[in-house]
Amino acid sequence: MSQGTTSSRPKVKPILTLNDVGLDVKTTNIDQAAKALEVQAEAPIVRWVQFPKGALFFTMHDPQSGFLYVYERKTGTFYAIEFQDSNFGGYTLAEYERLVEQYRLKRLAACPWLLTGRNADTTARNVDNYFSLGARSCSAKRALHFLAAKL
Repeated sequence: MSQGTTSSRPKVKPILTLNDVGLDVKTTNIDQAAKALEVQAEAPIVRWVQFPKGALFFTMHDPQSGFLYVYERKTGTFYAIEFQDSNFGGYTLAEYERLVEQYRLKRLAACPWLLTGRNADTTARNVDNYFSLGARSCSAKRALHFLAAKL
């Protein structure tokens, strides 16, 4: 990624659930969930920010190949965050820090229910609205659901 910022909004898609790896969402703690992500991603987690409802993970196979994930504790779902840029091989730690700030990814991880919808279209609209509104807090949930219902 260039030293500048990415201009288009990221895409977020579910990639893994605890059930997919034989774990029960009700009995699995955050450490076990993180280990499951490391195994599936085949890369260690090098940055980890957790919240009561979710977590933000950054895995890194080598210094140029880090990827971001949001974890929703309630459903045990991991979401990959994909940026619309030409950097297909992943990100450095410096780029991770910049992306987290630019897109308020910690707030998204604190409010992971914004990633869910009744179907893929609703989920995509919720995510798109989050990034286009520059959600400032979890209270933006009502505004996002209102906007999604109007679309």
